[in-house]
Parts: sequence; C-alpha cells; structure tokens
Amino acid sequence: MAAEFKKTGPFLPHDMTTHAKRQIHQGILRNGMFRLDLIQPGLRDPKKEEAAIAEDDLIFRTKYEAVLIMPNLGGGADPLDPIVLCDMENPQQSVTLPSISECGDAKRYLQLQGLAFYPELWVRHSDRQKFTPKGYLWEHIPNSQSIKGMHVEYINRPRSAGSPCRDYVVVLRFVEKPVNSENAVPLGSYTIVHVFYIRLTFLSWSSLLPDLPPNGEPCCGVNDCKLLLKHLQAVWPTHQVVAAQMVDGPDGVLLKRFDDTLLDPRTNKLIVKVTTCEAKDAVS
Repeated sequence: MAAEFKKTGPFLPHDMTTHAKRQIHQGILRNGMFRLDLIQPGLRDPKKEEAAIAEDDLIFRTKYEAVLIMPNLGGGADPLDPIVLCDMENPQQSVTLPSISECGDAKRYLQLQGLAFYPELWVRHSDRQKFTPKGYLWEHIPNSQSIKGMHVEYINRPRSAGSPCRDYVVVLRFVEKPVNSENAVPLGSYTIVHVFYIRLTFLSWSSLLPDLPPNGEPCCGVNDCKLLLKHLQAVWPTHQVVAAQMVDGPDGVLLKRFDDTLLDPRTNKLIVKVTTCEAKDAVS
C-alpha cells in the first residue's frame, strides 16, 4: 500500500487542490483491508471501517474550516472568497473553489476531482465589442493569472490519440429570438472516434473530439464541411445561422474556409448571430 500512496503524490492539508487525494487514499486502504481479510478471514469489519472514515472526514473538515476562518480573528485579512467556475459546455453545472485564486491551481483541482481531463479556463469580459447588447467576449487564462473577482468558465479537452492540447476557438453565439442570450461555445472540427476517460470512479464515453483544422486539412474528417457556414449548420442543428462577424475584421466570413488561417487557436474573435429552430418555425 505504501507504493500506491506514493504514486498519488503528496496530500497537503492547506492546499485544497490536493484534497481529492483523500478519497483515493481511502480507496487504497479499503482495498488493502480487503486483501488482508483474504489472508486472515474475519479480521475486517466493514462497518467499523466506514465509521472510522466518516469520523476522520468530520475531523478534517472541522480543522480545515477553522484554518479558513482563522485569518479573520483579531481583525486580520478576510479569507479567500469562494470562486465559482461554470462549465462552458454545460452552463447549468458549476464548481465552487473555496480557497483557490490562481488558474493553474483551479485546473489541477478540476482534474483531481474528475470534472475535466485537460481543463482550460476562460474569463468573460463585458462591453468589449459593439455587436451584441452586453458586449461579451471571452479570453483564455494563463496558469499564473489570478481568477479572483472574475466570471470564469472552464472547458474540458478530452484525451486524444495525438497531442493532448487540441486546438479550438471560442465563438460568441448570440441568440436573438425568442430570448436574447450571449453564450460562449467552443468550436472545432469534429471527428468521430472512440475514447474512454476516467471521471471520478467510473468510466465516461466521449465520441466527438473538437480540433481546429490546420490549413489544408479537411474539416470534420471525410465529410469536410469546408465553409464556416456549412460547419456551423452541421454542429448547431437546433439553430439557424443568420450572420457572422469578426470582432476586429470583416463580416463576410461565413463563406470562408474554416481552419486555422481564419481564426487563431484559443481566441474569441468570432460572433455568430443565430435564431433557434423553434423561433424560425413560429415566424413561418
């Protein structure tokens, strides 16, 4: 068991990004007790094990919360405010980080918790462009940057057979009808492959791997969408594309080829105006 503990790396009580290792360690102990019971039957008492783990969790949470509150005693500095990260691809899902202030630490936490395989963080800015009411734009965050006081969203880059750092862009999708909304959507070429990755204690399935196609390479494999308009229609079947506008360039981009010569990886330079299919049907 000592070797298994060593493989997980150090557990640091003051560093919340390592707290997920407690569950891994508990699993190692359970497996060790199970193997020991096979050697000497009757030695293991599962009820006592679970009671001891629950008591240990309670003691740890109590002590950790006391450490967070301690800086407030005597008029000292306030503890770090909780930071909420939103899942860009599933806005209804959010993660609270109670004691993390840097992008790199947040990415490690998301990975250790099994919430993202290769997480990347983006900050949302307001009033950065004139084409939508709120003027939202998203910016990729480097590891050393603080994320305190920001609206931060994360993207999960799944494992791939090639480079783990798959290129993509973020597009501002502006829905005008039936209700105005401005959301960030990661966009790339999609190829159907079979990939498994670990999410907490179970296997998850991912069949679409987004990747910004390099110049000269087909978009979406053998289907090759070619034009940006055709690609958007393929990946957003529930929306009708109305127009597209570069933040700092021309608006006639829908009929251009979708690859890394049109958009730079990990940027949000494209705004796409759409309506939902329901809204289109209501008008017709």
